[in-house]
Amino acid sequence: MKKTIDLFLEGCRENIKLEEEGVLGLKESAYNICGLCNKYFDEIMPEFSDIMDIACDLELPKEYSERDLKDWSKLKERFKNK
Repeated sequence: MKKTIDLFLEGCRENIKLEEEGVLGLKESAYNICGLCNKYFDEIMPEFSDIMDIACDLELPKEYSERDLKDWSKLKERFKNK
């Protein structure tokens, strides 16, 4: 059985891949990653709090979001190193 952290990382990588392939939009992918952060909150915090902050902010409408594409790039880069 896979560890929770592995399931979280796998899910995030899959959503990033789907966004890069154009299957999902950025907001959809961010929404899914935010959901994964909430699902696995107890197991991934505080190590992945930056991922949650970025993903959960990027899923919001632009007028409420404080993030942009540079932040999405930072999120994607974080998973290249995991």
